[in-house]
Amino acid sequence: MATETTTRGPRFAFLSYVQGQGSGPGRGALLVTDEATRPLEFRCTTPIQPNALQRMLYGETLRSYIAADLVGEPLLKAVQEKPSVVVVTESLFLKVRGKVDVPMVCLRRQGEQISAVVGAGHQDGRESASLLSCASGRFQPLVVSGPPDRADEVEAALELLRPVFSTTDLLEPFERIEKVVAELDRQDLGSTDKSKPK
Repeated sequence: MATETTTRGPRFAFLSYVQGQGSGPGRGALLVTDEATRPLEFRCTTPIQPNALQRMLYGETLRSYIAADLVGEPLLKAVQEKPSVVVVTESLFLKVRGKVDVPMVCLRRQGEQISAVVGAGHQDGRESASLLSCASGRFQPLVVSGPPDRADEVEAALELLRPVFSTTDLLEPFERIEKVVAELDRQDLGSTDKSKPK
C-alpha cells in the first residue's frame, strides 16, 4: 500500500453522517480526495429514517449502529478510489476500523468538546490522541485520535496529513459534504413535490 500511495499520492476519505433538518432523515456520505483535497469520488447513502420502534429497540446504540453499519462500512467497501486514510469528526465511526482495511482518524479542533454520544463499550481514544499543528499558522490545531490500540496508525496518518494541513483546513471537506447532502435532499424534495397530483 505504501508504494501505491507514493506513486499516485495519498488519497483521503472524509466520512460523515449528516442529519436532516428537524427530525428529517439523515444521509451518510463519503468524499474521497487527492492530497490537495480535490474531489475524486463522492458516495452517499439513501436517506436513513429510523422509525419509532427502531428508536426504542436500539436506544442509546442507534447512532453507533447508523454510523458503523449503515454508513461507514457500506460506503468504504463500495468506494473505487481506495483511501490512504479515512478522516472522521465523530468517534463513533472509529468502530468501523475493525471491518475495513484502512487506517482511520478522528479530528476535532483543539479546545472543542468531544462528542458525548459514544456507543456502549467504545473508548474515545483519548489515550492515543495527538496534536496536529498547522505549519503555516493559518488554522487552529487539531486533536487527532484513532481507534484504541492503534496508535501506530495515528502516527502514520499524521505523516500524510501534516503537509496538507499547512495549506488546507482538513475540516473544510466536511462542510462541502453537508452542502452536497443538503442539495441532494432539496432535489429529492423537489422531485417528490412534482410527482404529487395538483
